[in-house]
Amino acid sequence: MKTLTREERYLNNRNIGLIKLDNSKLIYKAHSCNLGGDPAKGFRGSTQRFCNLSIPEETAQHLMRYGVDVKETKPYGDEIEGFEPDYFVKVIAGFRDDPNDIRNPKFYLVKNGSRIEIGRNDLKSDIDEGRISRVKATLNPFTREDGGVTLYIRYFYAEMFVDEDPFASDYMNEATAYPTEEEEELPFIV
Repeated sequence: MKTLTREERYLNNRNIGLIKLDNSKLIYKAHSCNLGGDPAKGFRGSTQRFCNLSIPEETAQHLMRYGVDVKETKPYGDEIEGFEPDYFVKVIAGFRDDPNDIRNPKFYLVKNGSRIEIGRNDLKSDIDEGRISRVKATLNPFTREDGGVTLYIRYFYAEMFVDEDPFASDYMNEATAYPTEEEEELPFIV
């Protein structure tokens, strides 16, 4: 097995680029979502914080070219006719020892148009056990010496199912609502 040099690894990371997922979803199966680091949910008692995210086919093809382990869902039972697989990747939440380190991933829960930052201790209750409808994420690639690539979470927005709540819009707080793209582009007023 060939060991990659530091320059080769850097070039591979640069070729992959920052991965931005706009309309992803969590792939739930045994031992597939453990952002809370719960040893009871981790494979063989692991406390690694990770989840599986769906990716579009063109992103999957791009990532496979550079050594990312991309998997696809399989049909259950007699669902074979008309089944279209989803591609997905394992992504890691790599927290540093210092909770204030700016390299720590940022997690947000989006509910009723409001964005709330989630701390690392709340990931289990808010995301692992929550009812998440859609995920938006930004991922950093890291090429290992063996040529494999690990994807680390930089930003993670988890949108909760709110369509089922007929009263959700009555209690939406406009002051904490998630800003639209148009609002974000406005310059700061000094």
